[in-house]
Amino acid sequence: MLIASLALLFTVGTFWWLNARRGKLHLVGKPRSYAVSTASGKLHLNVPLSFYNSGPTPVWASNLKLQLRTPGLPEVVDFIATLPGVQPLSNDDRPMATQVALAGREARVICCEFIESGSSGTRLAEGTVPVTVVAIEHRTWGSQRERSLGEFELRITADTVRVQGQYIAHDNYE
Repeated sequence: MLIASLALLFTVGTFWWLNARRGKLHLVGKPRSYAVSTASGKLHLNVPLSFYNSGPTPVWASNLKLQLRTPGLPEVVDFIATLPGVQPLSNDDRPMATQVALAGREARVICCEFIESGSSGTRLAEGTVPVTVVAIEHRTWGSQRERSLGEFELRITADTVRVQGQYIAHDNYE
């Protein structure tokens, strides 16, 4: 009886772990490139973000935002669109912001466009900008919560500062 009970417990536990466990959405790694502009006095940023779902059930995120921890830059930058790549294109190729959905154990790269709300006369300065990606994470079973998906740094070079009025792509490699 004991062996049969342990076998049943093992089987149920394994099934749950492989098929029904709730995963979390994670940000994977640091973006290799980004596009930025401050031409309108607002920070306009396009960053390719890599997401990974650690569990077997689907998760999705809504209301992505970036939190910047650098004086002189806005504290929060809102997600407004997805783009097919980092290099800025015309507005015709710019779908509006949508939820980011990943099936179980799936990884995906999504180029996300963020724009500062309000006008603050933002100007970039040379250095590194610590960035935290925050989202409202939804899970299959109906729960949702705001959580940090991960952190990375943007490298602002002297060339980036010099051409910050133009919306162009830059290298984020150290």
